[in-house]
Amino acid sequence: AQQLSTMRFIFPGPVWKTMRFFNIGGERVLREDAIALSNYVRDIIHKRRATGDFEKADDLLAMYVRTGKSSGKAYMTDDDYLVDAVLNFMIAGTFQAWKYHLSVLTSFR
Repeated sequence: AQQLSTMRFIFPGPVWKTMRFFNIGGERVLREDAIALSNYVRDIIHKRRATGDFEKADDLLAMYVRTGKSSGKAYMTDDDYLVDAVLNFMIAGTFQAWKYHLSVLTSFR
């Protein structure tokens, strides 16, 4: 998925946007990969909610949920927000992503 996203910088905008519109080539693969990753992360979140694991776990996902509950920021406990946050770490994986998300988490003390 990351390599296909990088290809968008190589192809001119009208080319990859047309490919995305018609769902062909690398854009089709990128869309399928994005759906598969989102579903995978969403399944993890649903399993964790079903077990009530967020209250006792010491991982990033649990920290997001606990921070959202304690700060009154309801959007931080929303499944769509959590999926986007986890995917950001999975795909970007850069220092900047870590720095941003850690600053968000620590700003609600």
